[in-house]
This record gives sequence, structure tokens and C-alpha cells, in this order.
Amino acid sequence: MKTSNKLILGFILGFFGLAIAVHLVLYSEYRKGHFVTAQQMHEEDYIKQPIPASRVIFIDGAIWVNLAPAREFALDLPRKNEDPDAHMFIKNAASPQAITWRQQGDTLFITGNITASVHRPFSDGHYRANLPQVTVYGPAFDDVVLNHGQVYLQGAGDSTMGLSARLLVLNSTVWVGMQYELYRPAPREYFDSINIRSFNSIVVLNAHSTVENPLIHLHDHSELKDQSARLTHPTIYCTPESHVDLSGDNLKKTQVITQ
Repeated sequence: MKTSNKLILGFILGFFGLAIAVHLVLYSEYRKGHFVTAQQMHEEDYIKQPIPASRVIFIDGAIWVNLAPAREFALDLPRKNEDPDAHMFIKNAASPQAITWRQQGDTLFITGNITASVHRPFSDGHYRANLPQVTVYGPAFDDVVLNHGQVYLQGAGDSTMGLSARLLVLNSTVWVGMQYELYRPAPREYFDSINIRSFNSIVVLNAHSTVENPLIHLHDHSELKDQSARLTHPTIYCTPESHVDLSGDNLKKTQVITQ
């Protein structure tokens, strides 16, 4: 065998040997319980605190807010609460907080520094991971106002306890259900009902969402993008300048009314 072939074979065998050794070491650490759970990683990045029940949630200029079902109201805030574009143009400048919040009466105010319309119907996990996210936990979201931001509305994990929500959305994007890469297995998210009134915004019904009686009003160049969600008795009101994109069986069973 030529010397060059021996070197190539040795390199390949060495590479596979190193990969196997690393795998065995990691597996040994796993068996000993020496690993970091997803919950621990989340607690390292976010501060969770209980808050009084909120009837109204007003979100303005916040680039990413998650609304998640839970028995009690609580708020997850990022420990690194900094605008990801800070220091980009002015070196060593003081960084404004990306997110602030306050509660007044039965209204929760979440405020960011975004003043432009947010129209991002599709974005990957890496993009979201680099944003200062806020999560609001609650048993229901009966009156949510969203302006200049993006919201992920998370459904319940149990079909008998579907989430109900009503949103007024302006210059923003709303995900109903989490968006995953194609063909990735993921749990279904259940909604008893959703009522969304959209102005110059994008509403995405993601594939793993199951929605009973969705009622959606589209105004002022709004868009509805259906990613093959499971819908029961959907009704959509839209103006002529809005856009409705339905897929699969939802094309047949949706009542679309032009105003």
C-alpha cells in the first residue's frame, strides 16, 4: 500500500476512533447524571415571577412575546435584557433595555423599542434564540392588543383543555401554534377558540395547531397564511386588499366573507 493511502486510512481510522471516544465519554457523563436539562438552561437565561391576574395584555414594540397556557399568571423576563443591535453603530454606548413592563390595575403593559411593522411569518430557531423573548403565562388570554411586534400563541397540550384567546393585532405577526421545520414530529397544540382582528398584519396558522371555531377579521392589507392547521368551522372576514391563503381540506370548509 502506498504511503499516501496509508496516511489517508490512518486519518480516517483516527477520526472515527476520536468520534467514538467522545461519544463514550458523553454517554458515561449522561449515565452519571452529569448533564444540563432544558429547564436548567431556561432558568439560566430567564427570570420567572408571579404577577396578578391580567384581564388585558397590551404589547407594544416587543419583537417576540410568547403567550403560554398555565394555571396562574406569571412572567418570564430575559436576564440579558438588551437590544441585539446595541453597540452596532456607537461603540461602548449605554444599552437601552429591549423590554420593559408594568402592571396598572388589571392591565399588563409590555413595551419594547420596535417602531416599524413586524412582518416575519417564517423564522428559524436560531433567529428567535438571539432575541430578547418574553413569556406571559396565564389560564386564558381574553383581551390582547399587539402593536409593532410578534407573538407566538401557544395552545394547550390536552385536547380537553384547549386555550381560548382574543387578539387585536396591528402592524405585527402572530403565530397560532409553534412553527417547526418540515416533517419534524412535534406535539399538537389545541385551541378551543381564537378571535383575531388584524390590521396590516400577518396571521400564521401553523401545522401542529388544532383550532375550534376560529374567527379572523383581516383589514388593511393583512394576510392569513394557513400551514395545514386543523380547523373546525373557520370563518374569515376580509377586505379586498387583504390576502387569504388556505391549504388542504381547509379550502372546502372555511367560510370566507368579503366586506
